[in-house]
Amino acid sequence: MELLQSMRLFSRLAELQSFTKVAEALQMGHPQVTLAINQLEASLGVRLFHRTTRKVSLTAEGEAFLVRVAGIPGEVDEAVTMFGAPGDIVRGRLRIDIPSALAVESFMDSLRAME
Repeated sequence: MELLQSMRLFSRLAELQSFTKVAEALQMGHPQVTLAINQLEASLGVRLFHRTTRKVSLTAEGEAFLVRVAGIPGEVDEAVTMFGAPGDIVRGRLRIDIPSALAVESFMDSLRAME
């Protein structure tokens, strides 16, 4: 897995302290998250998290790593998008999956109001 993506997963796991919550939040499989964190730890040569069946917490090395990498993903995203012109119009098809009752009653009205 790409190092930047691993840093995002690491930061999110440090925040949520649950592999399951990270998987749900990022719409990934639990095994994918676990594998990515294991690979990150293997590449760094340190354990970043203490794991029990009920809790995930940062090790001292994990805390030090979090301090160093916390802002990196945001900085990279900012650098990549800095050349987009202000006011660019986003075009394309947007698909949204919501319950039909919500769409009929409030969502469509809100969407029309934005035009």
